Amino acid sequence: MTKIGSTAAFVGLLFPASPANANEPPALATDAPASNASPAASTPATPAADEVTTDCVIGFAVWCFSRTSRAAVLPATKWRLEGNAGYKFSNLYYSREIKGCEAAGCTLDFQGPSFALGVFYNVKGNPHTDDYIDVGVAVSYMPIISEIVNNTSGFQSEYGYVEPGDGSLAYVPVRLALRRPSFLYLINSKYLVGEFGAGLAFPVASGAGQSFTGANGVKATLGGRLGVEFPVAEVFRAGLAGNWSVIWYGDLLDASFQASYGLHFAYLL
Repeated sequence: MTKIGSTAAFVGLLFPASPANANEPPALATDAPASNASPAASTPATPAADEVTTDCVIGFAVWCFSRTSRAAVLPATKWRLEGNAGYKFSNLYYSREIKGCEAAGCTLDFQGPSFALGVFYNVKGNPHTDDYIDVGVAVSYMPIISEIVNNTSGFQSEYGYVEPGDGSLAYVPVRLALRRPSFLYLINSKYLVGEFGAGLAFPVASGAGQSFTGANGVKATLGGRLGVEFPVAEVFRAGLAGNWSVIWYGDLLDASFQASYGLHFAYLL
């Protein structure tokens, strides 16, 4: 009996008796009540996601005050051909030449038409949006003296003597330029014409203009264009822009700022 009792006790330890509801499946533990809501549906839109699907119409620095949808944005294009036809209205420089000409009884006309052309290649982003970078070559024509009249005796200039006779002086700046839809990374817009570059300005002179200040050789220059453009067709843009140049006509500190304003157009292909 002792052996039988010990054996029964050992079997009881290996196979304990089941409770009365042993046939019922155990309950599954849950951390939270079930929900039919989709996680994606309840995720709020983030500013980063909004920037991907919209373009900035007008912004300053890191802030954008108005946006438009990118739903109808065209595929990226690689080349941009653009031009500018404007007019230079005024001059703030060459005071010594003005005084010398007035003393000699002649007249200097600083106004005149100005033109610009550019060829750019897209290296980043989509030119139909507010996030792109184009690089290229920009060429312009900027009048300095469109006409010297009644110059019968010549006059003294800042760097020499202007010979008698009529004449003119202009520059043709040729620049390697960067184009993006912002001005100094401060003003941002998909409609902004923002171009900046550096290069050389070649003088184009006639008559007495060949002896005018700055006509004696090729000069260093910075410049670009600033304005707005709007789509007229799928790949054609038109608007208004200023074409500007800073030209070092003499010593390091002797530079003049020249600007013209007029029509702007661009073709993307």
